[in-house]
Amino acid sequence: MRKVYLTFSLLVLASMLLGACAAPAAAPVPAAQPAAPTAAPAAKTGGKTIVFAALQGIELDGIKAVIPTWQQQTGNKVELVELPYANLQEKVFNDLQAGAGSYDVIFADDPWFPFMAGNGYLTPFSKFGYTADPDFVQRSLDVCTWPPPFGPRTPGTAKDAKGELYALPELGNVQMFWYRKDLMSEPKDIPDLIAQTKAKADPAKGVYGYVHRGARGNPVVTNFNAWNWSYGGDIFDDNWKVIVNGPKSVQALTDYISLLPLAPPGAANFNADEVGAAMLNGSSLNAIVWPAFNSQIDDATKSKVSGKIAITQFPKGEKQTSQIGNWVMAIPKAAKNPDVAFDFVKFATSADSQRIAADKAGAPPTRKSVLQDTNLQKKNWWFPAEEKALGAATWRPRTPEWNKVEDILGTYLSKAITKEMTPQAALDQAAKEITQVMTAAGYYK
Repeated sequence: MRKVYLTFSLLVLASMLLGACAAPAAAPVPAAQPAAPTAAPAAKTGGKTIVFAALQGIELDGIKAVIPTWQQQTGNKVELVELPYANLQEKVFNDLQAGAGSYDVIFADDPWFPFMAGNGYLTPFSKFGYTADPDFVQRSLDVCTWPPPFGPRTPGTAKDAKGELYALPELGNVQMFWYRKDLMSEPKDIPDLIAQTKAKADPAKGVYGYVHRGARGNPVVTNFNAWNWSYGGDIFDDNWKVIVNGPKSVQALTDYISLLPLAPPGAANFNADEVGAAMLNGSSLNAIVWPAFNSQIDDATKSKVSGKIAITQFPKGEKQTSQIGNWVMAIPKAAKNPDVAFDFVKFATSADSQRIAADKAGAPPTRKSVLQDTNLQKKNWWFPAEEKALGAATWRPRTPEWNKVEDILGTYLSKAITKEMTPQAALDQAAKEITQVMTAAGYYK
């Protein structure tokens, strides 16, 4: 697994150099006055500094809102290392492999978790005497558990091996479905979504349909996953056999592409920001959107569609689901201050902290009590739909090979979107190359 990652690591490094991405210097978080009381940490130890590696972006805003309170209550400090996505993954993975212990806490995207936990780089939370809090949405706890509670397991993992928590979920990202309730009704299923979109969209008049997140790689894979899984398709079966070129996946891709002529210009290259903008500027009918954009709907400085957007789960096909994308907080085995780090993780993911994060930063919670908070729901009116979506969400395959799999699948989805290949031919070739990756990694006897 380590040899496979080294190849990936070089690819990420190359992309960083090409993009001239400079990692910002680590800096302590200023001790600003907290906006509201929070749950008290376990103990006031004082005088310790923990290094927190985290994503540079709005995903971190919720934690930033509560760090000052933890610092004041404990006398400890957080040295925050904020990095862009690719830089963060690169530095964290290399540090874990080397056992350097540069970071006490890692804010990680959930598809990184199989590499980190599966290779034994993380501290199990049982070491701290922690047991799962039932207030967390179960699916959010599931993505923090290794081995995973269901689905295929990596080679060498016993089928009856009991899963342990190696992280706690802080940010409850899950794909949501936005639609213009003034122009269409809530689709009862995917065929109805397609039918209404084709009937209501009129690009000649500036009214576009479904907004594809079609950029090559992670963006298009993420967007297509919701369609694929909802159609009953998948990437692997329970024995890691590649099935992404099966009839259900091919139909999902065919229907997905059929809406592209009605999409906004350039949608084949859109990423999340462009998708959100296409909905917020009032030009499009519907799209899959991440919760980070929800709070902008009623912000007159960012939106032309206040009162006109509804948020729900992605419409059902054979089943109703979308992709989970939680950000989790983990502690490396080599962390220099593991006990203080755990106190911080427990604090940052507490119900009180998540209430503040939701109120001040619009951060999507992972706790049921926060999602069901009637006061918060007045402003965050999408919380009931978000809780349903989280509970029914599907995770990306729990394998350290995911980055390679995603890159292959994203390449051929793009070829299908641009009509370089038919959906069947594109997925056949993707399946062939993914099978080669999994074979080399020892997934097949």
